[in-house]
Amino acid sequence: SSVLTLQAWMIMCKARSAYAQQRNAAVKIQCLERQRAALFVLESLKIQKRRKIELSATKIQALVRGSIARARFDVFVVKVVMIQAWIRCIVAQKERATSLNAATMIQSRVRATLVRRTMTRYHIAATQIQSSWRCTYE
Repeated sequence: SSVLTLQAWMIMCKARSAYAQQRNAAVKIQCLERQRAALFVLESLKIQKRRKIELSATKIQALVRGSIARARFDVFVVKVVMIQAWIRCIVAQKERATSLNAATMIQSRVRATLVRRTMTRYHIAATQIQSSWRCTYE
């Protein structure tokens, strides 16, 4: 009976040892699986974070490019307005010069007409004086 007890105890120890080995192996497999799952989740979180950072960077770049484009456009508009003002000034100067030339031309024509009339009167008067002198001395 003590041999049987001893055999039973040995079988039980072997069974316990085999169970402990299987349990430890299962725990190790579970631990490795959890570690792999955790690494997968961590990697997916890193990817999501990287995507968020990339999206944020893209938005920031778009904002910066937009503000730069708006600033360039504002400078362009100012330059266009300056060029338009310069051209208007040149056109106004030409129109003023043209109108001044026209006024000068009109004035000179009027003066010429007045001089011609005066000269015609003088000529008529001189002719009459000459005619009267000729009549008197002939």
